[in-house]
Amino acid sequence: MDTNVKRREWVKTAAIIFLAVLLVLTFFSNTIMNASLPEVATQQVTQGTINAKIRASGTITANETYNVKLAQSRKIESVKCKVGQAVNAGDVLFVLEAQESDELKTAKADLEAKELDYQKSLITASNDSAQEDRDVQKLRDAYNEALTIYNQYSTLDPSSIAVAKIKAEEALKEYNKDLEAAKKALDTIKNSTEYKNLESQIADLEKTLEPLKTAADSAKATLEATLESLYTGDWDKISDVEDVIDDCNDRITSAQDAIKRALSSNPEVTLNKYLYLVDKYEDDYLRVLAIFGNNTDAAKAAIIESPNSQQFKQKLIEGNYADEKTVDAVADPLITAFSSLYEYYSLAEADVIKLSKAKAELAYAEAYLAYKKAAVGSEDLQKKYKVKQAEIERYELDVERAQQNANDQKEKVDDLTSAATAADTVKSTKTALEDKLFEMNKGDTAALDMQAAKKAIEEAKANIEKLTKDADAQEVTAKVGGTIASVTVTAGDTASADTAIATINQTDRGFTVKISITNEQAKKVKVGDTAELVNYWGDATATLETIGNDPQNPQKNRQLTFRLTGSDIQPDSNITLAIGQQSASYDAIVPTSAIRTDNNGSFVLAIVSKSTPLSTRYTATRVDVQVLASDDKSSAVSGIGSGEFVITTSTKPIEAGTQVRLAENG
Repeated sequence: MDTNVKRREWVKTAAIIFLAVLLVLTFFSNTIMNASLPEVATQQVTQGTINAKIRASGTITANETYNVKLAQSRKIESVKCKVGQAVNAGDVLFVLEAQESDELKTAKADLEAKELDYQKSLITASNDSAQEDRDVQKLRDAYNEALTIYNQYSTLDPSSIAVAKIKAEEALKEYNKDLEAAKKALDTIKNSTEYKNLESQIADLEKTLEPLKTAADSAKATLEATLESLYTGDWDKISDVEDVIDDCNDRITSAQDAIKRALSSNPEVTLNKYLYLVDKYEDDYLRVLAIFGNNTDAAKAAIIESPNSQQFKQKLIEGNYADEKTVDAVADPLITAFSSLYEYYSLAEADVIKLSKAKAELAYAEAYLAYKKAAVGSEDLQKKYKVKQAEIERYELDVERAQQNANDQKEKVDDLTSAATAADTVKSTKTALEDKLFEMNKGDTAALDMQAAKKAIEEAKANIEKLTKDADAQEVTAKVGGTIASVTVTAGDTASADTAIATINQTDRGFTVKISITNEQAKKVKVGDTAELVNYWGDATATLETIGNDPQNPQKNRQLTFRLTGSDIQPDSNITLAIGQQSASYDAIVPTSAIRTDNNGSFVLAIVSKSTPLSTRYTATRVDVQVLASDDKSSAVSGIGSGEFVITTSTKPIEAGTQVRLAENG
């Protein structure tokens, strides 16, 4: 009996274990299966309102554009505008190089050829038709003479003289303005208080320094004559000059002592008399030696041996020490000094020469020292004056250049004036000859040809005048205001005539944008409706002006044309418009992303749940719907009730009947 009880307990325990294992396996199998199911996000169907909008994109275009063109081919020097730049009428867009266009060159060559042929025809006609006519001969001679005189003044076509003269006169006015401005600037700086003060101070300084400088230069000349060579002493500082003076005094004393010793040893010399004469005549004696370059013999021959010292006087005149009137007054004290000391100094000639050189150098050093001391403290003044003088010289150079430019231009004007006078004479003599020939050959074929040629010349001149007027402009300006839409040239390019080199969107004429929508969508809008500009931060508004067939798809689509107004509108940019009906209430609104379509129409996948002992299972179920209206995110539908849950996104492709798992926030 105990054995049966134990057996029943064992069976019971095994059953419990089996059921527990089965439960665990079932749980894990569900968990594993759920992990492999597609995860979906859902949203509940709600009631609410929909503001249905039709969205489409288009390019903004200006209602009116202006093409910038040149009347003749010109080379672009620089471009002053860029795409997107706002410009006003009169703003400079391009700068052109100053050169004749191909059209102008061709027109001038054509005129020259026509006039040459015409001149030949005049001469030929006069020779052929009026060989014996004295009046024609005189008129022809006058015309040829006027033409010869004109060609001496200018190679220009007579019709261009007047234009060239006007330009030359305008240029002369500008040069005269530059000259007046340069003169005014020069007068301003010359009359400035600063320069006047400097000039006055420099004048006072020069008044003080000039005699001292002259004395120093004279002393240096005497020194160099004494040395018979250039003096190379260089004294940067006053102390250098003072050192030289001390050295000269020492050398003078030494030379004088040597002379005294030489004379004292000679019994024939009375020393006291020598000292008296030295004190009285030494400076003049040494001056004579300087005049003769320390050549005592030459001095003796000119003064003592020459009758009446005539050679000496002549030397003074030749050396510019005196002239004919003053030579006696200059020579007499020098002759006396030399005659008085010669006998003494001839006994010590070498020491006398040393004395002469030392005293000459001393005289120069003392004169230079006086000059340097007087100039002390004037360095800054002189430096300022030199700087101001250099500035004035630059202004004077400006005046000189401006004067030269004006003179050169005046000469051109005079030449052109003479050429214009000669051109008038050519014109009058030519007209007289033409009238006479036409009168004599009236109705003749040659006369008719000449009249036609004359008319062609006048037309060619008028064309050149027009081309010249256009060619004078070196700036291309905007004729209208707006925004630069395109630029087709760069610096260095040659722009052809009548070819757009830039396009301007005339912003004051407004902008339009065109969009394409379906015929069904077009039923929901009408002319006058306003559209919203999507992701546009300006204050522009769009108003529907016309509804027409879409040129690209006229069967299925319609084209809406909107007028844009406001600021910050950028032409040629792409923009999205939203237009549609007023908002309305609906019983079922779902996210637009939940709506799917296939061959059977629109539908949503709704969630159907089923509870099991271990979990709740979710299955996607198809519900057919009809879209009633849509906005940016939501759509109003029929065929499903409020409160249902529809699938908006999934991690894997799903279809009706697919078992799914909900996202954690689903």
